Amino acid sequence: MDNRIIQTCCFIGHRDLDGRDLTPQILYAAEQLIFKGVRIFLNGGMGDFDRQSAYVVRWLKKRYPTVQSLLIIPYLTFRCDYSDAFDEILYPDLETIPFKQAILRRNRFMVEESAYAISHVVYPWGGSHRTLQYAQKRGLSAVLLAKLEYLNPAGSVKDRVARA
Repeated sequence: MDNRIIQTCCFIGHRDLDGRDLTPQILYAAEQLIFKGVRIFLNGGMGDFDRQSAYVVRWLKKRYPTVQSLLIIPYLTFRCDYSDAFDEILYPDLETIPFKQAILRRNRFMVEESAYAISHVVYPWGGSHRTLQYAQKRGLSAVLLAKLEYLNPAGSVKDRVARA
């Protein structure tokens, strides 16, 4: 495996965290990976989990100056309102990918370029769930900040957040 990939971690999570602050869990997981040699963190720049992850890595850079935070964009017109948290913005070769598939393909690119993933995926559907499944299939070492939630018979979502 390429040394760059061994030193790389991607973030996988939902856009909406329903007001949850996962900063302490993300900080702990990211710092543990830094201790293992991770120096590059890939982020999709879409929503609450990515925002919290980006600012955690920016803070960690003060303690570990060799750490890099990269925003991976799915298309050239993509905008991220916290792009100041990243060292670089990269656009993988996705020009031939249809617009509606660009985000999923960008997510796959991040997984393919990583040896580790920090994830907060609580719903068994959607792009984050598919990306986590792909990461597990490829054998990434995943730090799971949550387990899947499920619908109970009354129809409400039962929170099962736990460190896996």
